[in-house]
Amino acid sequence: MKTIEKEFFLQTDYPIDRLGADQPLFIDIETTGLSSERSKVYLVGCLFPHTNECWGFRQWLTESPLEERLLLERVIAFCRDFSCLIHFNGSRFDLPFLHKRSEKLGLKDSFLTMDGLDLYQNIKKCKNLCGLTNVKQKSVEQFLNIERDDQYGGGELIPIYHQFVKTGNPKLLELLLLHNEEDVLGMLQILPMLCYFDLKSGAAASGLPTVEEESDTELFLRFPLELRLPQPVSFHTEDWYGIAKRDSLRLKIPLRTGELRYYFPNYKDYYYLPAEDTAVHKSVAVYVDPKFRVKAKPENCYTKKSGLFLPVPEKISLPPDRPAFQELPQGPRYVAYEKTLFEDSAFWKNYLCALIQKI
Repeated sequence: MKTIEKEFFLQTDYPIDRLGADQPLFIDIETTGLSSERSKVYLVGCLFPHTNECWGFRQWLTESPLEERLLLERVIAFCRDFSCLIHFNGSRFDLPFLHKRSEKLGLKDSFLTMDGLDLYQNIKKCKNLCGLTNVKQKSVEQFLNIERDDQYGGGELIPIYHQFVKTGNPKLLELLLLHNEEDVLGMLQILPMLCYFDLKSGAAASGLPTVEEESDTELFLRFPLELRLPQPVSFHTEDWYGIAKRDSLRLKIPLRTGELRYYFPNYKDYYYLPAEDTAVHKSVAVYVDPKFRVKAKPENCYTKKSGLFLPVPEKISLPPDRPAFQELPQGPRYVAYEKTLFEDSAFWKNYLCALIQKI
């Protein structure tokens, strides 16, 4: 079995401490097939922080399928020094495969119980936001303008590995190691894709928006972002339009001028006053002549307000002091456009999150 050790001086624009792991270990495997019953692990690569920008890199390669047990023993022992496994679609393939092969060989492992971060699963949630056609690692690297020397896929390397076992050809060895090395190093390089995940989950907004332009029909806001996006992205949904670039997001929001209604949640507790076109609570309606009141229905249990209104996404939760106004009970929701909105950071964080979630 071959063990390869290297050091790399690497940087990432995504803060490692945001991963929530003191001792992260990037891991990727190569196998002789997709079935963990019939196939074997022949190569494992790992990347781990040393000091500052220095990263340690280690690979274990079997020179014969009979060495799989030794490889797994070395990898299992090595992983014990780390608190979190970081992988690309490893929760569906790499970790279950390693566990199954270890179990089959009578080895006790912790691949499925260690804390982990699956980059694929997080980046997949940003596929539409980033305009990705698929979420393969090489496609993500292309989006970030990361270049590769390796030109092979994992499946294409299986016959190359079998040929290497037969011949020991160093050129074949170089191809095998290069593919795995670039897969592992690539995971560190694509970490900035998590900025889009943070943006979509609402974790990227770092403060209140500032008003760039304002009229009776539309509003332009700029939101500061905690992290620097590696590539600009734009999105639109219904009447909203946004563009996120570097460390800020610019959002165009349509405004509505006129009269809207606030529909009371429990119409059975209200009376409708036709002459005034409004609903009042029963505790107040007792002072109104019965001939000027009728029991409220869902469609007329409202009070009216005139002014300027801001549309809100469907799934946003509004606090009691910021009621939703509508034209119809099941229609789009709005909030009164007031200066106090720009003192409410929680509102804007939820607003952005609900809006981007629709993409």
